[in-house]
Amino acid sequence: MPYKPHIAITNHIQRGTLPLFENLLYAKNGSSYADTEFSRCKEMFKDKLPDEYCLGENGLLTRSANIFQNAYIIITQLEKKFKTELQQLGIDIIREIYDVPNHVALQASLKSGVDDISFDGKDEDVKDLDITKERLQYREKEIQKRIILNGLVHGSSMHIWKSCHYIVKDKLDKLDDRLMDVYNRYITIVSFQLWKNEPMLHSTAQGFNKIEFEKQNSPSASIEIEAINFPVLLHETNKGVMDYLICRAIPKDFTEQELKYYYAKADKYEDEIWHYLLSPSLWKDLLDAITVPTQNIPDIIAKLSLLEYEELVEIFDVLHNEKNKSNLILKKYEIK
Repeated sequence: MPYKPHIAITNHIQRGTLPLFENLLYAKNGSSYADTEFSRCKEMFKDKLPDEYCLGENGLLTRSANIFQNAYIIITQLEKKFKTELQQLGIDIIREIYDVPNHVALQASLKSGVDDISFDGKDEDVKDLDITKERLQYREKEIQKRIILNGLVHGSSMHIWKSCHYIVKDKLDKLDDRLMDVYNRYITIVSFQLWKNEPMLHSTAQGFNKIEFEKQNSPSASIEIEAINFPVLLHETNKGVMDYLICRAIPKDFTEQELKYYYAKADKYEDEIWHYLLSPSLWKDLLDAITVPTQNIPDIIAKLSLLEYEELVEIFDVLHNEKNKSNLILKKYEIK
């Protein structure tokens, strides 16, 4: 079927008007990242929803809202009985995947709907600072570095969103053997519809995570997660853990005002949709290159977090475009 992304997505990518394209890595590889991820989502749609896939563009547009709404309602009904079990299961699986230490507390909560999610999805308006040219250049590099690390956060979380529930299929089946099928339908249609809708329409938060450290420069922290259902819970818990892992990249010499500006520019909520569309390819490139148990991933993320912006651009550009040199570039920077 000749499915294509929404014209607004295509235009932004082809014209280079994405905010992420201010970043050297995304400016060079963003179109390729998008092509690769769209193909993956289309194949998943074809595999998981073959009847709907055969409807084609026009048929899908009339059915997609119903597919989503029905899956959402069924999930909400089925999960009512098992909220406690699913909350704990989501924490346990992410903790096991990354070998999350006990000094990082994970607190997950399944909510009844989007209206119960604490996060409002709005970005804070922060004014620029009056700083020297040299400081401005340094700050910009740190912002762009964090955008790449955020790409790993969002890319890995989209990977978890699409696949992690399979790891606990036996446990989900014991709760209710209808869960896997409806999760697959929900995940597949949402993933594909991200490409079929105009980007600015994705403004409703289905979940969020928040990290709080016990004290400054301490590894002990708590990660609070809210989500409207189990697949979103896995996604948000993964984001929280990955956010924790990249915290060591936060510049220690930034003032409070500089940090506020840094977060406002690098962590813009309006950019998340573009990370969802492009950054899974960034994460897949890394996974293909490192080939290590998931428990080793935190150490790799830690090493990447300590590199300079230009070094991250070099590494991920090679991982994407010169895969035969992946081992060489990772050894150069002692990543593996």
